[in-house]
Amino acid sequence: MPEIRVISTDLSQMPAVPRGVAGIIGLDILQQQNVTIDYLEKKIFLSARTSGEHEAPIIANEVGLTVESNWKGSPLKLVLSTGVEAVALDQDRVSQRAIKLPDLQNGSFGDDKRTSTSIFEMKELVLGDAKLTCMGVVRKMEWPGGSEQLMGFLPLAALRARRVSLDFEKKVLFWDASSASSEKAKLASNRTKQN
Repeated sequence: MPEIRVISTDLSQMPAVPRGVAGIIGLDILQQQNVTIDYLEKKIFLSARTSGEHEAPIIANEVGLTVESNWKGSPLKLVLSTGVEAVALDQDRVSQRAIKLPDLQNGSFGDDKRTSTSIFEMKELVLGDAKLTCMGVVRKMEWPGGSEQLMGFLPLAALRARRVSLDFEKKVLFWDASSASSEKAKLASNRTKQN
């Protein structure tokens, strides 16, 4: 990448940025090649090759990369995020759609202690061909114009993956199951072969 544009700013003023982070790499840079995040090796690879056990289409819009998911029969268009710890749903948009939430616990979540949130366990969120179980939060959100269909944010951590790949040419999110579930699948497969 011989020439890139950067913006200089005080990252300590951004509530979603953890301490010690020196900069943020934006989609404008990442989209120049496909990206794979390997959580086991703690590395990011920029490469033309992408693959994974599971996949879901991604769409780029003014907010970022979005995916279509489904929860309790309700479609949820979510923005992919590395900056949130749980699936974060917009309180107003959830109530407008009359999506029934499980029992909620009030409290704060993550680094932003100023925002009141309701926390719950989100079971069987369907993304592509996979069912996910993760923590969910409901809170008020501010959205830019043209984002009326968006319901919230999906953290890449919710995929519980060993590896996550973004294929910008095919417009697909790929991910591999976590090592624990992958090991269980291998053991089950070996038992079936032995019987």
